[in-house]
Amino acid sequence: MISIVIPVYNVEKYVSDCLESIIKQTFSQWEVIMINDGSSDGSVAICEKFCEQDDRFKLLEQSNHGVSVARNAGIELCRGEYVLFMDADDTILPNTLEDLNQITQKTKVDIISFQYQKIVNKSEIHEVEPPQELHVITGDEALTLFLREQKIGISMCTKLVKRSIVENIQFEVGRTSNEDKFYLFETLLAVNTALVLQEQYYCYWTRENSATTKPFDERWFDVYYFAKKIYLTVCEKKPEFEPDARYQLLSSCYFLIRQMDNKKASKSYPEEYRKLCKEIREFRIADIWNNIMPQRRKGILILKYAPLLYKMMTK
Repeated sequence: MISIVIPVYNVEKYVSDCLESIIKQTFSQWEVIMINDGSSDGSVAICEKFCEQDDRFKLLEQSNHGVSVARNAGIELCRGEYVLFMDADDTILPNTLEDLNQITQKTKVDIISFQYQKIVNKSEIHEVEPPQELHVITGDEALTLFLREQKIGISMCTKLVKRSIVENIQFEVGRTSNEDKFYLFETLLAVNTALVLQEQYYCYWTRENSATTKPFDERWFDVYYFAKKIYLTVCEKKPEFEPDARYQLLSSCYFLIRQMDNKKASKSYPEEYRKLCKEIREFRIADIWNNIMPQRRKGILILKYAPLLYKMMTK
């Protein structure tokens, strides 16, 4: 059985589509653990209706503590061999669970990473055929791809993972951004085998109030917080991966600097901006140069070796 964990918070406009996409699965051995995180709209009534109609749906109530607390609570109730996380305003393709289950039966891998398609309206959804070739890799190989930001995205919503692994890992509470990234990092430290698919089974619906469309605020600095935490953990537990961990920290710092420049936020957070720029200047990059995306190389070099010129260019 596959257990699906879904935090629910004020999503009455979207949660029905999410749950309907699960009912329409061509694979029937699933359970859905919904965690109402203190919703104040009609979300709970919708979830309760699904529970009444199908006993594979279960609803847990909690006061508003955030998605991390909700997911941690949901994991404790899971009974399936594998766990899938979903956001309540997204959907999955009808053949998602069947394809993923068949793959786990063939390969017995600890984790499957797949892709998402970015959706604005239903006409954009495209169906996906099951993969023809399955190439199992080691946990260390998967960790390398993750740290190099290659093929494995940071969202846990595009991962199917053994319950025996994730039941021993907790989402960090108190952070509002990038908590998935560190959770996935800890998961990859624990897995022995992995499978990386390019099939886009998950439908990520873009909303007007999504994090990427909101103004820059302090929540964005969680990106740096978790990237630094990953780096320090790697240095302690997996020092042979230090260059790759340094690359993901460099990438996160540069991403934040560019976001602050684009959103005119550097004057609102001057100390944080200076700290990120200082990190870039102090990075050793010769041994990770090939990992840096070509479109970022010029900006990183100027920021590192000619900060005054960079400042002039971004005014």
